[in-house]
Amino acid sequence: MKTILLAFSILLAFPLFGQNDPNSGWIETLNFDSPYWDTFHVKLQIDTINSNNIWQIGSPQKTLFNQAVSLPNVIITDTVNTYPVNDTSYFIINYSSYNCPLIQGSYYSDTDSLNDYGMIEISLDNGQTWIDALNDSTLTQSNKPNLTGNSGGWQHFFIDFWDYTQTSWQLDTFLVKFTFISDSIDTQHEGLMFDDLGFCILINTQNIKYQNNLTVFPNPTSDLLNFQFDEPIDNSEIRIYSTIGQLVGQTASPLPQNKAQFNVSDWHSGIYFYRVYVEGRLVKQGQVLIIE
Repeated sequence: MKTILLAFSILLAFPLFGQNDPNSGWIETLNFDSPYWDTFHVKLQIDTINSNNIWQIGSPQKTLFNQAVSLPNVIITDTVNTYPVNDTSYFIINYSSYNCPLIQGSYYSDTDSLNDYGMIEISLDNGQTWIDALNDSTLTQSNKPNLTGNSGGWQHFFIDFWDYTQTSWQLDTFLVKFTFISDSIDTQHEGLMFDDLGFCILINTQNIKYQNNLTVFPNPTSDLLNFQFDEPIDNSEIRIYSTIGQLVGQTASPLPQNKAQFNVSDWHSGIYFYRVYVEGRLVKQGQVLIIE
C-alpha cells in the first residue's frame, strides 16, 4: 500500500471571533506551492488505496486547465493528460477543526456532465461513515460547488458544517474526502482541479500570548541554535523541519526549562523551519538559516 502524506503552510490568517471570545480562529489555506512540512492542523493524504490514483500536485498544463489561482501549483486529476475511463480517485484531508466546521476554496471542472463528476464527503468518525457534503440537505448555509460539466473557469465555494454538527460537535479532527469518478466512455475532458483550499481553525487565545515570548538566536548559525522563552512555558515543545518536511530536531515534551539548544554543526546548510507547540497546539512558527 502506497501512501503519500503531504502538508502545507498557512497562506492566509485573519481573526474570526471577537476580542472577548475565549477562542480565536483563522483560515489555514493549502495553496500547494509552499515547501512541504508537517503542520498541526491540516494534513493531505493521496493514494492510500488506489495505486493508479490520478490526483497530482503541480502546474496545470492542459488546454483549459492552464493556470492556478495561486501560482504555480494546484491539485488536479493529472497535470497533463485527460482523465481515464472507469476511474475512482480521491484524496483525504485530516483537519483539526476545534469546533470551527467550515471549508472553502476554488475549483475548476471540465467533465462529461452528470456521467463523470466529483464528490466532497466528510467523516466525523475517522472514516467509518461518510456524509455527502454536496447533496445532504442538512448543510444549508453553504455555497456548494458543482463538480460536473464545465464550470466556465475558476469558481469559489464554501461548505459550512455547523447545521449538521452543532448538537454533537466535540471532535478535535475530522476527515474531508475529495473524489473524482468517471464512467466507461472516454470524452477527452480535462477533469477537476482545486486550489487555495481553506479550513477554519479555532484555538484557545490563552496560547496566543506565547507567540511574542520567544527569541531564536543566533540566526544564521553554523554551530548552536538557541530558543529562549521570556518565562517558563508549561507543556511546550519545539520541532525543526527541513524544506522537504523531514523532522530533524525535536525537544523533549514537555520542554524542561524555558530554553532549548540544538547543535546544528552537522546539518546541511540551508533554510529550516521551526514550530513551537504549547499543550499540543501550534502557537508559533518561523525559519532559521544554517550556514557552513
